[in-house]
Amino acid sequence: MKGVARRPDEKTEESAVAHSVKVLLIDANSTDVAEMHAKLADAKSVSFAPCRVEALPEAVTLLRERRFDALLIDLKTPGATTWLDLTKS
Repeated sequence: MKGVARRPDEKTEESAVAHSVKVLLIDANSTDVAEMHAKLADAKSVSFAPCRVEALPEAVTLLRERRFDALLIDLKTPGATTWLDLTKS
C-alpha cells in the first residue's frame, strides 16, 4: 500500500509470493511426478519451484550445484535403497 510505513521485518504479500520454495523431486515415475506437480501448484499461500530428476546419482550432482529448500524422494528411485543412500553420497 502506498504511503504505509512497514517494519523492516514485516513481509508483504508480494514479497512472500516472490520467494518460491525450491523443491527437488527425485522420482522415476512420471505419473507420480505429475501428481506432485499438481499438488504443489494448488498451494495457495506458498509458491513452489519444483525440479525433477529420475535417479539418485542425478540428484547428488544437482545437490552439489544448487541449493534446495526441500527434497521429496521416492524410496523406489533407482539407486536409492534407503534415504541414507542420499546422505552417504
